[in-house]
Amino acid sequence: MLKKNNNLLAFLVLSVFLSMFIIFVVPTEAIVLVDENYNDLSNGQALPGWTVGVFAQNQEFKSPSMGAKVTTNIPFAYRDFPLTQGIIIVEVWMKPKMGSDTNNGLRLGNYLTGKNDAGDYNNGRILFWKNDQDKWWYDNGAGEPVFIADYDGNWHHFKVVYDTSTNKHDLYMDGSLVKTDIPCPVDLSAGISAVGLNSGRWGRYPDTTSYFDDLKVYTSEITVVIDIKPGSDPNAINPNSKGVTPVAILTTPELDASTVDPLSVKFGPAGATEVHKQGHIEDVDGDGDLDMVLHFKTQETGIKVGDTEACLTGKTVDGNDIKGCDAVVTVPSKGKPAPAKQNRLGPQGKLSTVWGKIKER
Repeated sequence: MLKKNNNLLAFLVLSVFLSMFIIFVVPTEAIVLVDENYNDLSNGQALPGWTVGVFAQNQEFKSPSMGAKVTTNIPFAYRDFPLTQGIIIVEVWMKPKMGSDTNNGLRLGNYLTGKNDAGDYNNGRILFWKNDQDKWWYDNGAGEPVFIADYDGNWHHFKVVYDTSTNKHDLYMDGSLVKTDIPCPVDLSAGISAVGLNSGRWGRYPDTTSYFDDLKVYTSEITVVIDIKPGSDPNAINPNSKGVTPVAILTTPELDASTVDPLSVKFGPAGATEVHKQGHIEDVDGDGDLDMVLHFKTQETGIKVGDTEACLTGKTVDGNDIKGCDAVVTVPSKGKPAPAKQNRLGPQGKLSTVWGKIKER
């Protein structure tokens, strides 16, 4: 038992040590709404664009020379940005004050129904927080807190991936997924326009101090390159086939295909899922990079005769949304693929590569 506990302690210490060196980068395709570090500000300067209670400080920071502190509990301190719908990603480093006199949380909302008497947006909700017992929690959507982890007094990185179309979000801590599809009891389907932070327990500004740094808010969907039925030209699909359709996600400078979560991927209008519950890593296009090949039951894709394009959606393991499309040519049940396919692949419907050893019917 002692050896097991020592191993656990070593793992926790290593995790904290590694988190000090993690760099989280906004994807190049992102539409950036907020991207703040505070290195150009003076110690004690109020943060531009924020409501009352947040200041630059040089005591605790993740950036090279300056971080920020929040010193208000009621209301939250808010950073406004243009009302935005779709996939909204919020990333921030947080280091709350430890102890029973400090709660420290993150809130999302919008201005559409104004603010309450306390100064908080009516249309808003706290998504996660450190409580007065030094534990991290998130709201399960029913007003019930769910335990994440004990707070150790160190910096931690949080990422929220909020989908206004479903009013649900995914939560990550230090690069690891905490929970997917967490519902929000407040309707933010009209968009999000503010992120809020608080610190304290007892009342209004000023209250106890907690630290934060490198706040980022952006909306992003990474466009990926996919190859439906790799090696096939054209990509002939019989919608009534009882076989599977292979699809390759190709590695590009914008995306390492091995970082795609295969369980999140859906293909075709009906959103077919991977039949093997895993991705197959290999170099599909012969460029020396490793790509990911996935297989989908053709009849579950929702592709119909006459369709000329099919698309794939999913997420990377760190929560970024991906989407890619490729051309298709549909053929009826007794149709034959184009001669070019026979010339390149040999016997009809039998692919020469490992991902396509399934006969069309």
